[in-house]
Amino acid sequence: MKTINLNGIWELTYNDIKNKNKKWARSIPAIVPGDVHLDFLREGLLPEPLISNNNEKYIWMEEKEWVYRRTFFLDQVFTENKMELICDGLDLTTDIWINNIKVGSSNNMFITHKFDVSEILKVGENHIVIRIDPGFASVEGKELEQYNNCWSNFEPRRPWMRKAQQSFYWDVAPRLVTCGIWRDIYIEILDECVLRDIYVTNTISDETAVIDINTDIEVLKTLKGNAELIVSISGSDTDLTQKCSLNSSVGESTYKLSFTLDNPKLWWPNGLGDPNLYDISVKLSLENVFVSSKDLKYGIRNIEILQEQLNSNEKSFTFVVNGSKVFCKGGNWVPSDSIYARISPEKTKKLLQLAKECNFNMLRVWGGGIYEDKFFYETCDSLGLMVWQDFMYACCYYPDSDEEFCKEVVKEARSVIRHLRNHASIVLWCGNNENQVMFQYDKRIDKVFYGEKIFHEILPQICEEEDPMRIYRPSSPWPGDSSEGDQHVWDYTLNWKNNSKGIKIWDYTEHNHKFMSEFGVFGPSNLSSVSKFMGEHPLEKDSAIWNHHLNYFADGYLDAMLEMYYSDRKDLTLEEFTLAGQMVQAEGLKFILEELRRRMHVCSGTLYWEYNDTWGHIGYSPVDYYLSIKP
Repeated sequence: MKTINLNGIWELTYNDIKNKNKKWARSIPAIVPGDVHLDFLREGLLPEPLISNNNEKYIWMEEKEWVYRRTFFLDQVFTENKMELICDGLDLTTDIWINNIKVGSSNNMFITHKFDVSEILKVGENHIVIRIDPGFASVEGKELEQYNNCWSNFEPRRPWMRKAQQSFYWDVAPRLVTCGIWRDIYIEILDECVLRDIYVTNTISDETAVIDINTDIEVLKTLKGNAELIVSISGSDTDLTQKCSLNSSVGESTYKLSFTLDNPKLWWPNGLGDPNLYDISVKLSLENVFVSSKDLKYGIRNIEILQEQLNSNEKSFTFVVNGSKVFCKGGNWVPSDSIYARISPEKTKKLLQLAKECNFNMLRVWGGGIYEDKFFYETCDSLGLMVWQDFMYACCYYPDSDEEFCKEVVKEARSVIRHLRNHASIVLWCGNNENQVMFQYDKRIDKVFYGEKIFHEILPQICEEEDPMRIYRPSSPWPGDSSEGDQHVWDYTLNWKNNSKGIKIWDYTEHNHKFMSEFGVFGPSNLSSVSKFMGEHPLEKDSAIWNHHLNYFADGYLDAMLEMYYSDRKDLTLEEFTLAGQMVQAEGLKFILEELRRRMHVCSGTLYWEYNDTWGHIGYSPVDYYLSIKP
């Protein structure tokens, strides 16, 4: 199998999506993978969107359609092969043409899109054009009103759009509706057969582990001669290989090869042991020539959730890894940039390494952002960081009565699970963020849980079919109180103005929480970071730009917190305000973590909201957007 890489420099232009009679704008260079915001920034046409209130200068882009185009060349030798255009990330609604022939369309930023272009490509110069828009046009005429009684409801069209939900404005993110070819794009030139998928599972018993390697292989042309599947597994004291002959007929087949390892080295979370990984290699050979292959690292481990009856009303919620109970220590992960194409391996690695160093053993990938890239999960595998993986649905009702939408849900779930299921770090699939508890808090008499079919029927079924070895839970929190399952506890901060518990952060532990998968305490940002996101504006507390970068739930919170716990003085300097606010935040968090860990394993986990930031702002995180660490 050979690859033609289409990353690099493209030509970009735009037009008004609602007025096709307007002239197209002049073209500028675009870098792929990328985002239209980054191209305008790079060309000096607009300023950095995440400082000052510059994101507001990009809002006009939401109503445009964009066209990427470039040429590429194809060698004569490939014209007899099947060829597929692979788009790992298109944000959001696209139409694709090659050589003036339409290849296909897409409307989901989260998954890889694949198109057969065998009959379209030609020897020599080829032209590819991708028309793309942020997604609003596809929502025209859709029912909106019945889904609008939801949380973070700043954009009524978002339930229909398979796009990062935080893009439309969140308490932790600005409104920045991204658009572009945001992940790799390439053409694969296939030989007579191709390795489509691998699924690795393990069974541990006594001093052995059985590793089952399931492979999906497609034969594109009748195979002639010797055709073999060759699978190897290796480690520090393991080097095993098995082979089997391939079915020569055209079509798809599944092959399963099993390996028995004596005294296997298990994968352990950070702090409990080493995150041991084995190298697995899968190759297809035709007449002793390798034509398709995949390599991966695999950790052997067993994960369960123990829900013991503690009393007549309460159950525990404890992760058990390789037979050992684990107290989960960590935080909630949000995209590390509001422009998702700008997220770099270097920043990801630094954040994950810091998490390991401060003794995290779990991160929850929050359902309002994105499914992270391969590098994120590989790094979590190697560092022993367990991943609680949300599907990307958050704080909203979703159109589960729409047949086409549900088909996209199925397609997305299959794609995501198959892409991620071999990672040892992923320990749990979760249907959504807070949709269930949002419905419980909905006070309408005639309320309907739009989306229930997705989280209680579709997703558990797909998880069972594609990854039966892992746990699925329909929502976080679930079921929604402190008697069992996981809890999001926000009475003392997020909802601080609306109840008597507001700001009483030393009362966080008054309930017998079993697993706090979200909770947080506000604190000021380091002034070095404030000076960056304020841009050319002075460092003035409560100014318009300061408040633009303030988590909207924190409006008035820090002053009230300091008046309660530090001093009733109103004339704190900005330096005093920062130091005092961070001190109270740190002491409050220290108390909460120590008290809940003392209850091990009645309480079995604390995942702080949020570990990292998606832009520079005043909120919760101990490690901010600029990788500046707070006390």
